[in-house]
Amino acid sequence: MAKILLVEDDIPLRRLYESALELEHMVIPAGSSSTAIQAIDAEQPDLVVLDLHLPDAPGTAVLDHIESRGGNLSLRVVVMTGFAHFKSSTIHDCIIEILNKPVTTSMLLRVVNAAIASRVK
Repeated sequence: MAKILLVEDDIPLRRLYESALELEHMVIPAGSSSTAIQAIDAEQPDLVVLDLHLPDAPGTAVLDHIESRGGNLSLRVVVMTGFAHFKSSTIHDCIIEILNKPVTTSMLLRVVNAAIASRVK
């Protein structure tokens, strides 16, 4: 069972994703960049599922924090975004997948499980 940090500010959507993910994983929900950064440091998740549009700071602040930690190079991120212009030129090294919203629960589960499986190998 992997520990997944789910960062999504839309509460109904976060609950939907959380319900799907917690069937197979431990889920740590967060609704803002600041909460996500605190959870990364305190909980040391195996994977982060990150919405880029957050109320207090853009999700890229979370990506910057992950990459600034240096010692946690194994932490990987699945980005969910409605911003079609989020292209490879803005990709951080920690990103392993970019999902364009809307994201179905089956799509999210498939990507998360593949990311966790590839991390174990």
